[in-house]
Amino acid sequence: DVGRKSLGGIKGGLFLGRQRLSKACRADAAQQQGAWAATREDDPRFRGRKVIAVTGDGGFGQYMAEYTTAVKYGMDIAHVVLNNNELGKISKEQRGEDLEVWETSLHNPSFAAYAELCGARGIRVEAADQLEGALAQAIGHDGPATVEVLTDALLV
Repeated sequence: DVGRKSLGGIKGGLFLGRQRLSKACRADAAQQQGAWAATREDDPRFRGRKVIAVTGDGGFGQYMAEYTTAVKYGMDIAHVVLNNNELGKISKEQRGEDLEVWETSLHNPSFAAYAELCGARGIRVEAADQLEGALAQAIGHDGPATVEVLTDALLV
């Protein structure tokens, strides 16, 4: 988390053909709701489009309470949470400096079950062959959906 968030960057965005791309400069999940808000505007290029967010488990954990807001307002967000039970970016930085990995492990709930408890669609992916179908379900779902992907922290 570099402490910067640019809602203006979401509205302006980066473009690849008809697709608007936006890269958050944060490790958290807060930007997804701002991106969804941009899809409510009158601009026909973005109105009604699904938001697809990808975050780590640490970033999602920082804003888990905001998920109920996404459900309350029916935000059309497909959220992929990479769950490696670790603050992976911090661990990688520590390894890169030849330091002992210190205080980066997490004790996570099932984020898919959490999504379901909040009233959204939750899907847990435990094997690579489940990923494509899970993503298709989340993208096809009307409203918020979370795909929790169990990953290996050493592959970050």
